[in-house]
Amino acid sequence: FSGLRALEVMTHCGFDLPFIVVSGKIGEDTAVEAMKAGARDYLMKGRLARLVPAVRRELCEAVVRQEKRLGQVALRNSEELFRQLAGNIPELLWITDATLKHLIYVSPAFERIWGRKSEQLYVDLTSWLDAVHPGDQARVRAERRKAPFGDYSEEFRIMWADGSTHWVHERAFPVRDTSGAVYQIAGITEDITERKKAEEHLTYLAHFDHLSGLPNRVLFQDRLVQGIAQSKREDWITAVAFIDLDRFKVINDTLGHTAGDKLIIA
Repeated sequence: FSGLRALEVMTHCGFDLPFIVVSGKIGEDTAVEAMKAGARDYLMKGRLARLVPAVRRELCEAVVRQEKRLGQVALRNSEELFRQLAGNIPELLWITDATLKHLIYVSPAFERIWGRKSEQLYVDLTSWLDAVHPGDQARVRAERRKAPFGDYSEEFRIMWADGSTHWVHERAFPVRDTSGAVYQIAGITEDITERKKAEEHLTYLAHFDHLSGLPNRVLFQDRLVQGIAQSKREDWITAVAFIDLDRFKVINDTLGHTAGDKLIIA
């Protein structure tokens, strides 16, 4: 059972152990064959002074290899965790280089929120701007330049291919290396369309009568203050007309409130 056979068995079993060949007679060809097979070192029995330093060296290198493997496993685990996290949350996660010109990663939520395929982003990152509403493009482009400084948080509209308009809230922050230099930009984008609709509805209810759709007392008061102020600036005269429905109570009492509502709307 030769030393090379022992090395073969150890390698086959998957042991990452430093293998040092010590022989009373070893030729150059055998030594080369042993090194090609994975031996870390070889020496003659008559020169054992090199053995202890060789063992120490190889054990240190074995520790380094082990730490590297553990680091690679931890990295793979963290990458897998990140992919699962990014793929299972409703928000869109994206990562670019520090210049905001090259896309490193975009989560699957992009297609659901943006209504477009993500492949083009890896070719031309600026293509994301094509979906931004024309009325918001200039503002968003200017504000996004602040992302490397950690000062980017914007709400804007995007246009889907079917012509529908959606609202998103996007924020980003710089990713720094150990020296503090910014080398990546990470961002989160969420769909706030439903929230915007709810806000618009609440605003409407706060300023318009739910039955007639006419401006209510709150909005009237606001417009009256504006009108008086403008009249003072322009030296105009402001008039307020009060319109009432006589004997309206009789309608409600005799024909019912449904009829009264129809009369108010009319």
